[in-house]
Amino acid sequence: GPATARLGQLITRLTNWALGLLIAISVLFIVYAAFLFLTGAGNEEQIKKAKQVILYAVVAIVVGLLSKAIVTLVVGLISTV
Repeated sequence: GPATARLGQLITRLTNWALGLLIAISVLFIVYAAFLFLTGAGNEEQIKKAKQVILYAVVAIVVGLLSKAIVTLVVGLISTV
């Protein structure tokens, strides 16, 4: 009914906002990792840390996109009921 549709719209808006925030934070971490990588000339530990930060940021983006897909699927299934 209409209440379910409104709930679906609210959940979609919240997940869109959360995904946007997650991607923005991940981009900031990637920029930070690039800074570490560029300033870590010869410092193997700093370069290793930069690679780790990039990996974690990419994993966060992938998990965020997958969770958004799952939420969209569930909202679509609920809205059709």
